[in-house]
Amino acid sequence: MKPTVLIFCAASPLNDPRPNRMIQWLKDEYALTVVQGKGFDVGVIAVDDGQVEDAKSANIAVKIIARLMRVFLIVLRLYDAVLKLEDRFTQGAMTPLVREGIDLIIVHDLVLLPRAFSVARMGNTKVLFDAREYYPREFESQAWWRWFVQPFNRFLCERYLRRCDKIITVSQGIADEYRKEYGVHADVVMSFTSYADLQPQPPQTDAVRIIYHGQASPDRQIDRMVRMMDHLDERFSLDLMLVSPSKARRSYYRTIEQMVKGKLRVRILPPVPMKNIVEFTNPYDVGLFICPPTTFNLKFALPNKFFEFIQARLVVAIGPSVEMRRIVNEYDCGVVAESFEPRALADVLGKLDGAEIARYKNNSHRAAQELNAGKNAIRIQTMVRDMIHG
Repeated sequence: MKPTVLIFCAASPLNDPRPNRMIQWLKDEYALTVVQGKGFDVGVIAVDDGQVEDAKSANIAVKIIARLMRVFLIVLRLYDAVLKLEDRFTQGAMTPLVREGIDLIIVHDLVLLPRAFSVARMGNTKVLFDAREYYPREFESQAWWRWFVQPFNRFLCERYLRRCDKIITVSQGIADEYRKEYGVHADVVMSFTSYADLQPQPPQTDAVRIIYHGQASPDRQIDRMVRMMDHLDERFSLDLMLVSPSKARRSYYRTIEQMVKGKLRVRILPPVPMKNIVEFTNPYDVGLFICPPTTFNLKFALPNKFFEFIQARLVVAIGPSVEMRRIVNEYDCGVVAESFEPRALADVLGKLDGAEIARYKNNSHRAAQELNAGKNAIRIQTMVRDMIHG
């Protein structure tokens, strides 16, 4: 009989790369159950031959009542009461899982750790936490978050991090901060994307195609990328493939739309499915990400898109971001601006000729052989096997 692994994730793993990849790596050796949702919106997802189905939402009336109670308790900073409330409203979904017995729980969001330990305490279950953000400073640029959520996140870190059997994270800077503030060790497992069997596309002499893909988030200051184009000559064009914005980001998305209007060399494209991003972007020349360190997590960011640029065999163009710069310099697969100002990156891009673009693309091709999810698959499979059997 296969060992049983329970995976908790806040968002659907259909669109969330890290849990999605873990499911694919573990589905053959383990009996997987995925629980999606946070707070009181919980659903069990069936995993069948790698196919993940979206969870069914909880009753709307129940969710509204539970959320109002949760907000009230968090405002009063009655965090133990918050955890008891969540336990009460989710125990119906959790009880059948506990009865079946769980060998390992993998958790993909800080707010899900209490639920995981609620299950783990009922058996000899180990917990692996994927701390892919530094959660005590997750949305620190937003004043309401600093007042309302940050103290709760710190409470959760203080209570649960040392209880985890294993912690992993996405970059060394984040791992160092967890060690400094909470005294826990986190292994760095970078967000490599799957290996793509592609070749670098030869550059055109009179056209350099640039692509950015990702969220239309004010923290990421996409407007800088648009303004960068004012400093580049007619050879260069920029496509922005932006994820449909949430209500909170819709105003910023409209700002970008207004900036793009009238610019013949800048377009906004509809997003493609996550699994198609690398192949879709392969015909481009440059993968662009100006990422000012407006938050702690962005300062030490090593995002999925960075490794997707490499798998797409593109020239990687970034500002002086600590973690990304280290890899670009090590593999010589792109250009790094001296600052995060639009003009600074335009200066380094504007100097590129066809031969340099081809060289950087070929270096990305070599980097893609090493920086791919196959390496992570072996690490995670070994880690999980040791946790269960060791």
